[in-house]
Amino acid sequence: MAIHESSVNYQNLIRDLADMYPFDVAEVVLVELIANSLDAKPTRISIDFDPHTKVLIVTDDGKGMTASELDQYHDFAAGLKTRGTGIGFAGVGAKVSFNIATRVITETRSKTFAGGSNWYLQSKKKLVWEDIQPIHLHGYGTRVEVRFTSNAMLPYFSTEDLIKLLKRHYLPLLDTKYLDLYELLGYYSSNLGFVINGQIINPGKLTEDFALEKVREFYPQKAGKRIGYGILGLAPSEPTFVVFYYAP
Repeated sequence: MAIHESSVNYQNLIRDLADMYPFDVAEVVLVELIANSLDAKPTRISIDFDPHTKVLIVTDDGKGMTASELDQYHDFAAGLKTRGTGIGFAGVGAKVSFNIATRVITETRSKTFAGGSNWYLQSKKKLVWEDIQPIHLHGYGTRVEVRFTSNAMLPYFSTEDLIKLLKRHYLPLLDTKYLDLYELLGYYSSNLGFVINGQIINPGKLTEDFALEKVREFYPQKAGKRIGYGILGLAPSEPTFVVFYYAP
């Protein structure tokens, strides 16, 4: 079994990567793992977290990685400069996790490749990964398992915590009209759905979720093509108007 070593000063790089974000490292890990899954054009993203073992698993049914993409996934230089086809930096979720994790196990299947890696700290100064074959994936997609250290301070513990985090960073993906727009623009499937610890999170309507009143919708266009969708409404619990808007 081949063993590869990160030949750069990964300790400085993972700190630099974490410093790029205005929130907790563990939150960065989850947000970026979801972003990489979204880049793979999935219809389902599953998020599982065991608060007792502190193991986070993100699985998607997207297109999976090619052999070269898996190599880039482990390339710290690529993580610093290359954002994926959509919104995720190449493997940053896995890379930055080594601030507070000891091991990342990745499996992927695509049309041309099936493989993965067992990536771990062999010592404080040595980060290596072994080639593995996927055993949890039976169709196309990617599965990333992050094993946090026992003393890692995590901002999520329960299913409710994970749902709140999902809404904080990816709220438009939980609205059917936004999903229709994303599919129209070729970004994501309108059938995209999330499952958190086995709980299906069905997309709905933000106007209803926030109980907005006096709602106005608008559809920005460019050259006759719809490029965005917006909601303007009054939230009863707040003295101000709330606006949701997306324009790629």
